[in-house]
Amino acid sequence: MKKVFALLVLTALCAVMILPALVHGQNNRVAGGPVNGRSSDQASSQRADVADGRYFVVFRNGVNASNGNSVKAAGARINHTFSDLKAYAVTVNNPHQLDALQRNPNVEYVEQEAQHYAMDLSTQQLTPTATNGLYGLVTTKSTDTHLRGVTGAGMIVGVVDTGVDCTHPDIAGNLLGGYNAVTGESTTNYCWQGDPLEAHGTHVAGTILGVNNTQGVYGVAYQSQLYHARALKGNASTGTASGSSSDIMAGVRWLVETKGVNIVNMSLGGGRKSVTEDRFYKKEHDTYGALII
Repeated sequence: MKKVFALLVLTALCAVMILPALVHGQNNRVAGGPVNGRSSDQASSQRADVADGRYFVVFRNGVNASNGNSVKAAGARINHTFSDLKAYAVTVNNPHQLDALQRNPNVEYVEQEAQHYAMDLSTQQLTPTATNGLYGLVTTKSTDTHLRGVTGAGMIVGVVDTGVDCTHPDIAGNLLGGYNAVTGESTTNYCWQGDPLEAHGTHVAGTILGVNNTQGVYGVAYQSQLYHARALKGNASTGTASGSSSDIMAGVRWLVETKGVNIVNMSLGGGRKSVTEDRFYKKEHDTYGALII
């Protein structure tokens, strides 16, 4: 069942990147529908691959009080701590602070964080009807799987993205809870607040598990349940939503290590290759068996 469900999620999410998106939910609240009218070329031309002022500082002898104090003494702010990676995720405000961290003899390496972006969706819209067969669901053969009784029942999936519309009729019934991993914000503020640049998380959640309630589309695994982690926020300069490596990793960690989720979707792009990210996701898979899509 787990393998079948994971395949369903992967297939459907690949489909929404390639095919025309589906439908607006009630009152223009998107659940499995198109968001963000910018083309990929328009948005990507303004996107940075790295997060400004955000760095991983990895210590040879691990995370401890002394090393934490040395980070603060350099003037950096600690945003997240990853003890099993021997790493702090920090913000520095000037080159002098960065230089002080790099010169610390206990530091193994300092790596700038990548910046990741919500995947662009098609600006086209197809309203599903009985005659066109719920286009996306049929194309991904999800309806065939549903007829075999595989609907995601008993499964819990995690999403790391922008906030989710916690009151959306296609999502609220399957939503178990959430966490806000965006640095500097309340960890409880994971629900969508109306910013159109942050509608992506609701779209993704609806694609996976929108309830089968005869209103618009339903999800590929419509009887599964959701824990949601907000790690991306709207960015007017790029016209999309984005988040740093460490905020996204903190969201994944909450889902996998705190809530026991073993299927996590991240419909994200951008960012350069990161040694620290690679180590983190390998650990989540090897230690916890997490399938991170």
